[in-house]
Formats: sequence, structure tokens, C-alpha cells
Amino acid sequence: LQRTEVLPALDRAEALFESAFRAGEVTVSDWLAARTRARAARRSWLDAVVRHAGAAIRFEAATGHVLGAPIPFHEEN
Repeated sequence: LQRTEVLPALDRAEALFESAFRAGEVTVSDWLAARTRARAARRSWLDAVVRHAGAAIRFEAATGHVLGAPIPFHEEN
């Protein structure tokens, strides 16, 4: 999932829990647990982004091919 999907979804979830907490619909412990889970999800997403970037760099260094660039096609004669 891309940043445009994951981070806004986490923002919405946090905002909903905060609203529910302020309205007295959830306990402080439930609200804190939700915030903790949302922050853990953000960290996991960021770790995945960093791992992906590292893998892309290693791939490009090993192959000389820039990801996202078209792969040259050579017909066999």
C-alpha cells in the first residue's frame, strides 16, 4: 500500500478514537491502546519503506539497471 492510502487511514483511525474518547465512548486505556497500535503501524510502514529502498539500491548496484527504467530488449539472432 502506498503512503497515500496507509497514512491517511491511520490518521482517520486515530481521529475517530480521539473523538470517541472525548465523547466518553471509550476509556482512556482503550484510547491509549489504539494510539499505541497506530504508532506501531506507522513505524512498521516506515520500516518497510526503508527496507524496500535499500533492496532497490542493492538491486540497482548489482545489476546496473535502474528500477522503473525500461529493460532493454535484445532479440537473439
